[in-house]
Amino acid sequence: MFTLRALWLSTLLSCVACQYDFNTLYEVPDGGAGDGDGGGNGGALSSHLIGLWGNYPAMDNECIQCAETSCASAEEACRADPECMEFTKCVAETPTPAGQAVCRAQHSAWVTSNEFQVRDGAGPYGQCVFRDFCARECEGASDLSCVQNYAWPLTSEATVRLTLLLNDSEDLKHTLPGVTVKVCPEGDALCKAPTATGASDERGLVQLDLPTTFNRSFNGFIELQEASLFPTLLKFSWNIGSPTMQVVTMINRATFDFFSTNYFTFPQDPTRGILQTRMFGCTGNTTRGVKFASTGSDAKTFAWYMENGLPSSTATETSSLGQGGTFNVLTGYQTVTAARASDGLPVGRANAPLRAGFATVVVFAPDGLQ
Repeated sequence: MFTLRALWLSTLLSCVACQYDFNTLYEVPDGGAGDGDGGGNGGALSSHLIGLWGNYPAMDNECIQCAETSCASAEEACRADPECMEFTKCVAETPTPAGQAVCRAQHSAWVTSNEFQVRDGAGPYGQCVFRDFCARECEGASDLSCVQNYAWPLTSEATVRLTLLLNDSEDLKHTLPGVTVKVCPEGDALCKAPTATGASDERGLVQLDLPTTFNRSFNGFIELQEASLFPTLLKFSWNIGSPTMQVVTMINRATFDFFSTNYFTFPQDPTRGILQTRMFGCTGNTTRGVKFASTGSDAKTFAWYMENGLPSSTATETSSLGQGGTFNVLTGYQTVTAARASDGLPVGRANAPLRAGFATVVVFAPDGLQ
């Protein structure tokens, strides 16, 4: 499914003299930053790769100028890689979580290479701009403008392919082979009747065929277990209706024990569940300024958010890392929500299973129309 342009790419690769003529091949807008001549954002166009995001809501001269100067080397490297250009054009044309999911699936072999950390999301150039160097100028860590402003795809097929690349919270460059994976239907919180099983290969990759339901998408969850890892239930906040590829970080037992001993000093109830929540915004990057809540919380429940790379029980919303969680959540299905902290705008919702002895990881994307 990700080789649709293989013949075109092989032709391009054979033409070494053509490899830098990408402004024409990829129709990068021509006009220069701040030329003021038309366009959906005050005429802010650029002949650099940032110009591909011409319809992005935060695209203005400040964003463009930052991208052109701070991400010049990332742009040069991407222009030298035809598939990086293909991927960048793809995510820029559809800057929504649904569009990015399609792009990752179409280019999954490239995304899951040994450089997967910089190829995920919006790709190495998009990450440079919206996450690393121009997050403030381009609102890369706070953009939620796509909420209820796009639609997740549906399918007429009986199954839909999910590709997971599993990596380790102890070392994010370390992928995880040998993880046992089960596909669990909605409503089966204990996953007594999995619809499919698998295991991650030596690269940390596993492909699963998810069964679709009457709503033409998959709305269940994934169970993942391996001896060195904290057993995990994985729930996406959206129903999956098209081939999807996701990089998923699993919690290492040693890391969990370290944080439990040194940072989570409140009493932990082994009969209850643990919730970890991760919020990704419209650019595909983790998002600041979001609060999580869940049913199944009471006086014994304790919440935390990642702050400056460490968990904090005093923080009240996500930092740019976009992560938080809750200890001692009642087991069974619970409704987990995400809302913008500044005004309470609902931005995500999931019906997630909580199980004693497991961490339930809920991956949020901004709500679409599905």
